[in-house]
Amino acid sequence: MNTHNIKVQRLSDNAIMPTKAHDGDAAYDLYCPEDTMVHIGRNLIRTDIAITMPASICAFVRSRSGFSLFGVSGSDGKKHNARMVTGLIDSGYRGNIGVIVESYETFTIAKGTRLAQLQFSYVPFTTLEEVNELDITDRKGGFGSTGIK
Repeated sequence: MNTHNIKVQRLSDNAIMPTKAHDGDAAYDLYCPEDTMVHIGRNLIRTDIAITMPASICAFVRSRSGFSLFGVSGSDGKKHNARMVTGLIDSGYRGNIGVIVESYETFTIAKGTRLAQLQFSYVPFTTLEEVNELDITDRKGGFGSTGIK
């Protein structure tokens, strides 16, 4: 198993280092560094964390499964009708990692809340070749065209 050293910089005194709850977890928890008001629509919550990683790796900001199913925890202890939107971080990005929250109500997320997860993935090095035609397959349609059973 290859281990890659990802360097993490805290950009504020309130920033919380990403953590894993268990050794086998696939992703690191990202935290809210301060009490943050979430408004209706799309919101960007900065984690005050920046990273550096090899060119062969990218990172995805993903929702926590509990937030996806039950809603996002507010400082009032309630679950709110909001969701995290997946984001991609390229290896060359050195800025503040943000979590995009799409909300249908206004509420506050408390400092220290585990907002989302940071999952690392390998990036295959590829090239694109423009062609006039593609190979023919027996696939047609898409978007559920093969049915559900």
